[in-house]
Amino acid sequence: MPERRTVGRRADAETVVLRGAGEVRPEHVAAVAEGVRIELDAAVVARMSEERAALDVAIAGGAAVYGVTHGLGARSDQAVTTPSPHEFAAQTVRGRAHAVGPPLAATAVRAAIASRLSTFAAGGSGVSPHVAEGLAALVNAGVTPVIGSIGSIGLSDLCQFAHVGLVVLGEGRATSNGSTGVLDGGRALQQAGLAPLVLAAKDGLTLCGGNPIAIGAGCLAVVRVERLAGWAEGLLALSMRGFGANSHPLRPDVLAMRGNPALDRAARALRSMTAPAGEAPPRRLQDPVSFRSAPVSLAALDEAVGRLRVEVTAELNGSGDNPVVVGDDVLPTGNFHAPMLAQASDGLAIALAAYANSVVSRCQRLLQPRLTELPANLVGAGPNSSGLAPLIKIAQSLVVQLHRQAAPLSFDARDGADGVEDDGSNTSAAALRLLDMGDAMAALLAVEAVFAAQAVDLRGPVLAPTLADLHQRVRRISPVLGEDRSLAEELEALAAMIAETAAPASQR
Repeated sequence: MPERRTVGRRADAETVVLRGAGEVRPEHVAAVAEGVRIELDAAVVARMSEERAALDVAIAGGAAVYGVTHGLGARSDQAVTTPSPHEFAAQTVRGRAHAVGPPLAATAVRAAIASRLSTFAAGGSGVSPHVAEGLAALVNAGVTPVIGSIGSIGLSDLCQFAHVGLVVLGEGRATSNGSTGVLDGGRALQQAGLAPLVLAAKDGLTLCGGNPIAIGAGCLAVVRVERLAGWAEGLLALSMRGFGANSHPLRPDVLAMRGNPALDRAARALRSMTAPAGEAPPRRLQDPVSFRSAPVSLAALDEAVGRLRVEVTAELNGSGDNPVVVGDDVLPTGNFHAPMLAQASDGLAIALAAYANSVVSRCQRLLQPRLTELPANLVGAGPNSSGLAPLIKIAQSLVVQLHRQAAPLSFDARDGADGVEDDGSNTSAAALRLLDMGDAMAALLAVEAVFAAQAVDLRGPVLAPTLADLHQRVRRISPVLGEDRSLAEELEALAAMIAETAAPASQR
């Protein structure tokens, strides 16, 4: 799977410093989402000042600038009549803050702001430095704008991120570390010791533009799914040991016939966890596909999350602004259109749902004595015991949820502004649903953890050290099932462990 990375390039253990130049990674954004401070390097602020000056010179020289001298969307051919740059910028924010639906989680909002700051640091936005610094101050003070989860078709997250702009103006709604409930934006700023910002020309558009909701959600999804994939790998190995799976499909010479590096890596990790010395000959000639082709399923998930990492990292370190400042010129762009990020999000959604199929299949096969030679329902308490059989219903319910969420969104284009915004990609929705899918996948992997650990305890194989560590972690939360008991709380605790902690490291 893609290399597991740690947060780096910080000024200290509690600060992410944005230096531009392609250095920002999803881990940086995820760290800010969880409460780490964020700052702009002095050199980045100086470059922002230069770009801002170039924008001001162009405006003063009579250049036609979208969203500054001319209107937005379908009104881009009409001159702006509002005399005050601040008032037009503020009107730009107010006129787009229309997101509805359940509010985004605070982590998703913080990730979005961190992503927007990263794209500012990449250059070209023309944002006033004090506006960028104001966004960083907002995050660092624990003020989190309330943003509805519905409102973007992927042509910039205008109607969603504009709610961040409202709060920096002292309007809108926000939560604050120092208060309970939702506050008026002005009150939230006051409690945090912050003042509303005065905007210059184009600042209102920069407080709406880009795809920060999608990029932030994509960052969180990459970090979370890579963590889940680490657990998926370990739990797959544990299931294979519990089933007594044939190891021949993992042999390097067998997989060399396929010629796929991702498959080779997945199989190498599984071999390191499933093949202790002195192992007996294979128990079965042909295992079910969910075991026999397990490394292929795992490799497909790894490849999908790897592609999303590539796309979201590119977005973090580039400019999605329109217009953009290039040297002395202010030019219109199509950089806000992000179909690659949307399609990578769709790809990961499909990969998660597909991998979920193999998880449920393995759990079902582990219940079948004719395949496993283990007690029925994976419990030795006799025919009156339900054992783990009812958990299949939980697993199937989660698969149904994952399948519904995996429906592709990136090609369902919707028109925005009349005659102008005619090819949307639904990037925000495509990325945000990955966060919910991550929660469902953690719950499903918790089910596999119970099945695999129970099968291992019944079969009694010798486990490699890494796999023994994983087995012990599962058993500390969910002991061996001897007689029927409610497993609901144990499954929830296992899901939390899987979602929030790293799996025991395999050899990579």
